[in-house]
Amino acid sequence: MSLLPERLVIPPQVGYLLLGEELKILEFSDHALHFAESPEFLRPGEYVWIAFPELVGAEELLESIRIGHIGQYELKEVAREPFYFNLYASRIKNYLVVLFEDVTEMMTLKQSLVQRANEAELLLSALRNSKDYLDKVILSMDDALIITNDQGQIKAANQSALEMFGYGKTELIDQPFQDLLPPEAWQAGLDPAAIATQQSDISSIEVDCFTKQQRPLTIEFNCSMVLTDLDQNESFIYVGRNITLRKLAERKQQQAIARERELVELKARFLSIASHEFRNPIGSILMCAEILQSPKASLTEEEHDMYIGFIQQAGMTLKNVMEDVLLLSKVDAGKLKFQPTSLNLERFCEELIQQIHLSMDDSRIRIHYPEPLTEKVQMDGKLLQQILQNLLSNALKYSPAGEFVDFTIQPSPHHTGYLDFTIRDHGIGIPAEDLKHIFDSFHRATNVGEIPGTGLGMTITYKSIELHQGMINIDSKENQGTTVIVTLPSKFPLMRPYKSEDLG
Repeated sequence: MSLLPERLVIPPQVGYLLLGEELKILEFSDHALHFAESPEFLRPGEYVWIAFPELVGAEELLESIRIGHIGQYELKEVAREPFYFNLYASRIKNYLVVLFEDVTEMMTLKQSLVQRANEAELLLSALRNSKDYLDKVILSMDDALIITNDQGQIKAANQSALEMFGYGKTELIDQPFQDLLPPEAWQAGLDPAAIATQQSDISSIEVDCFTKQQRPLTIEFNCSMVLTDLDQNESFIYVGRNITLRKLAERKQQQAIARERELVELKARFLSIASHEFRNPIGSILMCAEILQSPKASLTEEEHDMYIGFIQQAGMTLKNVMEDVLLLSKVDAGKLKFQPTSLNLERFCEELIQQIHLSMDDSRIRIHYPEPLTEKVQMDGKLLQQILQNLLSNALKYSPAGEFVDFTIQPSPHHTGYLDFTIRDHGIGIPAEDLKHIFDSFHRATNVGEIPGTGLGMTITYKSIELHQGMINIDSKENQGTTVIVTLPSKFPLMRPYKSEDLG
């Protein structure tokens, strides 16, 4: 039997609690369970705040209501996921009655209205068909809002629009809106005539434009046609959101993804090249070592020396591969120094060619000096050797036997104070598709066949030329040979050493 008076009628959709001394629960309706934070603690004899923590701190106030010192207590819009309720407390006899009213629908409607007001939906302006109301919306919006007539002349602009484009209010009013935008944007759907033909609003048109101060700006426009004047004239509303930073972040993310994809491809190419370039010399070393150690092998002194030579050659191949990899990692880390010194270029090149002829057992390089090199140059000898050795070795390696490689050094006809190093061969050439990736790490042309190589030489060459602040031009056609022109400054101030990171 309920302790509440019989004449007190509580609707079934309203939950109630009856509290006694110390705010302990005496009875409750089944519907009250719906509102409790902890329904399992909603039972007679328990303190009310265990099931309803919202009442913590209001104990004295509620007790004062129960004993009649205070009239009533209200707690509105209590959030209890996924609903809201109001709480009312008042005194009946010596008890405290707490009523609960579900106001979820009202709160949902209220939140929807607040959200629409905050987003400044253009439907609000059409609702009242009031210019005064539209002006208030314009002033309160964070996004740029521009209103034009059917000719595209600006009739109103809020403060956000003025700040976004960097204009004063008097500079925009009655001016053509299309003057603020690139021509292609106007033609892409922002023209009032184009908007008027649409059955619905036009949304999310991204436009790259400039402020008055010529700062780049990317704006996302939503456009619609409304009737704002008392005489029912058509007006066109443009709401623009500045998404410059967002687009920049997207571009950076795309670059990061592209870079990650590039690193994956680089890793795959490295593993492919490394497995090939390491497997052959390692296999050769192991085979020769096995033969030399075999007690059954009766080797002549000449054969013994031959196998030792194979091991040395294979070891040198491994050493060259590792040196290329280490040098490239040093370049990528920005730790490769550029240290120009005074060089006798003619003597330097003659000695370099002799070294290449000896190491490759190939004497087909012909050097030419159309003009005598009478002055010394200021270049980094180590980097210059990397450049020329890679290019000359490639020219020999990819040329058929008997074909000479021509190496010409002369003042550049197009760049005063620079020298052109031209290397021309009549070899297999570079396919057009591979030429685009000639400087990518571990990339090798598709027509090299079984000719050994790591795909690092041209990458290192490019980095070395970059440190010299020079240029490289490659003209090549498959099966017709290759011409490489490296253009380097002949004079550098002999000051502090440059690093690769100094050149950006």
